[in-house]
Amino acid sequence: TLPHVLIPPPQHGKSAALASQKLTDQAPQQREMYAASRWLSDNVPNAQVGVFNAGIIGYFSTGAVVNLDGLVNNDAYEAMQQHALLHYLRDANITYLADFPIYITYRYNSFWGVPDIMRHLKEVRTIFVGSHNRSSDGLHVYRVR
Repeated sequence: TLPHVLIPPPQHGKSAALASQKLTDQAPQQREMYAASRWLSDNVPNAQVGVFNAGIIGYFSTGAVVNLDGLVNNDAYEAMQQHALLHYLRDANITYLADFPIYITYRYNSFWGVPDIMRHLKEVRTIFVGSHNRSSDGLHVYRVR
C-alpha cells in the first residue's frame, strides 16, 4: 500500500475556470474550501497538506493533499483505529492541516491520540467567506508542530 493517498492534480484552462465558477454559487463552506486550495497553492506549494474534506481542496490545489478521513487512505484509517492520527501526520511528513474546526476538534478528536490536538497545531490562516454555523468560523489552516 501507499504511505498516503494523494489527490490528482487540478485541471487547468477552461475546465478549471468553469468548475471554479460553479463553486461560487454553492454553500459558503465550498467557497472556503476553494479559497483554501488557492491559498495553499500560493503559500505552501511544496507542503503535504492533510485534509478530512479533501475533494475540493485536492482538486484545485497544486500541492500534495492527503485525505485523512480513512475512506480512501488505508494508512490514515489504520492510524484512526489505533488512535494515532497525529503520529501518522508526522510519519507521513504532513506539515499542514486544513479543515473546519468541527472536524479537527470534534468529529475526529478521539483519533488524534493526544488530549488536546490544538496544542500540536499552530494556526497560520483562517478563510471565512460569510456567516454560517455549520463550520463555525471558517476553514482553518494549521502548521503541524
